[in-house]
Amino acid sequence: MFTAEMKIVSTAPYSPSKMMPESKGGDEGWDVFERRMWMKKAHISKEAGTVIIPQIAFHKAITAGAGRLGMKLVNKGKATYKGRFVSGIIVSAPLDTKQTLTEDDCIWISAHADGNKTASGRGTRVPRCFPILMSWAGALVIQVLDDAITLPILEEHVNYAGQFIGVGRWRPENGGYNGRFKSVSAKTI
Repeated sequence: MFTAEMKIVSTAPYSPSKMMPESKGGDEGWDVFERRMWMKKAHISKEAGTVIIPQIAFHKAITAGAGRLGMKLVNKGKATYKGRFVSGIIVSAPLDTKQTLTEDDCIWISAHADGNKTASGRGTRVPRCFPILMSWAGALVIQVLDDAITLPILEEHVNYAGQFIGVGRWRPENGGYNGRFKSVSAKTI
């Protein structure tokens, strides 16, 4: 059991899409609603007012990456690290990007009004605005509870997750390009 600190840097923009508690007003157009609400789609640190990436986003990325990577445990037959990562790590805190949003940190897209693609590909398209950070970085603190996971194994899985799974909206796992990252340093603390 150990705790690792990993310095993470982006290799692609990060675009959050936190669920918003408010809905569009009856006579409010989509563009007006999106202009009013786009900043609320980001996770913001209450203490610092900076954009954070929730720890669950990284936990899900790492565990999904472990399943896809399929690296086998030594002397355990066909068993892989996936189950070890699902229950054997805790991402201790969100990654603080140390960035605040400005009016320039948004991207407009044409999206389905209900947020879901229809089976036939048809449906009402509306302008949607999302926060976007073109580059970002921060520290991840990960508690490793499973002795089968070493620091080099952890770093390899984090880098795989950053390259092929990602975090945020329109990430590689869902066919997009955003949210890619890599570890530039890893150490036990």
